[in-house]
Amino acid sequence: MAPISQSKGKVLVLGDDLRSFLSVIRSLGRRGLRVEVGWCAPDCPARFSRYVSRFHVLPPYSAKDSGWKLAFKRLLQSEDFDLVIPCDDPRIIPLQFNRAELEPLARIYLLEDRAFQITSNKLASHQLAKELGVPVPRSVQLSRLDSDRLEGFGLPLVLKPLSSFTRENILDRNRVRKAYSYEDAVAALDRMLIAGPVLVEENFLGRGVGVEVLANEGKILTAFQHQRVHEPLLGGGSSYRRVVSLHPELLEATRRLMRALDYTGVAMVEFKLDPATGRFVLIEINGRFWGSLPLALSAGADFPWFLYQMLVLGKREFPQRFKTNLYCRNWIADIDWFRTIPNRRGWRFGNGFEQSGSGFAARSRSGCSQSLRCGPGRAGLLAAPSGRPKQCCLFAKAISVAARSRRRSLERC
Repeated sequence: MAPISQSKGKVLVLGDDLRSFLSVIRSLGRRGLRVEVGWCAPDCPARFSRYVSRFHVLPPYSAKDSGWKLAFKRLLQSEDFDLVIPCDDPRIIPLQFNRAELEPLARIYLLEDRAFQITSNKLASHQLAKELGVPVPRSVQLSRLDSDRLEGFGLPLVLKPLSSFTRENILDRNRVRKAYSYEDAVAALDRMLIAGPVLVEENFLGRGVGVEVLANEGKILTAFQHQRVHEPLLGGGSSYRRVVSLHPELLEATRRLMRALDYTGVAMVEFKLDPATGRFVLIEINGRFWGSLPLALSAGADFPWFLYQMLVLGKREFPQRFKTNLYCRNWIADIDWFRTIPNRRGWRFGNGFEQSGSGFAARSRSGCSQSLRCGPGRAGLLAAPSGRPKQCCLFAKAISVAARSRRRSLERC
């Protein structure tokens, strides 16, 4: 994409969550841009941010009905946006597969087709990594249930759909599962294979680490790294993260991947790193804005603003140093993480709080993800562990801190 001759300072942001979507809104709004949003639920809290100038009602995507496309084209024709930014897969996929019709009407942030095809498919990402000499976990692809092929892997097993969403179904997320017995693995695979092939991986022991980059034509312009502190025992996104210094070998592996993809845009390349041995493996490439984006923004790595400057203003020089020793917690998800500890052998609820280290420290930020005014969020907070007086007090303290933190977050929206 060539920079435009004169920017209007107006962007359209598409999404429906309180992590990447809200973070992009805040980032660009704080820089003085006019932020308009669309393709989100009318009651999505992010759309009530002080930085949102206008909310556009758009029909939901349907692979069988072109009504959404006609409405979207009318919007792009009637408005003059510098940039359209879809923040998640359910918004990216429809635009990616209809780019030929939409891109003549506006500048839309989308990956080149080859980069999209590889980053949105875990098997394709791993095959590219192998070609480049980037380590990946040992794995096998299953298209049908075959329990004999599981025996060669130790426990737990990591079960991954090839893609989180498909063009035909952008409403139901295909989630990663972790099975602690072969019986659980067979039961999970029986359900997961209905949606398509599944990648069965060995469980590499190590810390989850993300290398976040802005790249242009395969060249990394700036990079940032975070480490997972609390990870769900059954798989999925982390609830508690911290900023760490860039790991030279992980950065070099990321550099190889970006160069091979001729990548232009933002990405979060996820690894597992064993700090004791230094060994690491690639987990996946997130070719979009990521859930831990609030941590990067708190540290000064303003990726949405960097992206706008690169695509719209043609800038190529960006900051290289960011704050360190900074933590960010998704309170609702982290309380759920604490609650899973008693159900796992060798863990106790109290130990979870002791492990959280600087969780209540001044340098810990709240990653806005759910509103306490919502029923499910409130219900999740009220379900405290029973029969453990000390742990119940800690849990109540966490709820109190979470409530105050969430109120402050919503007031800053």
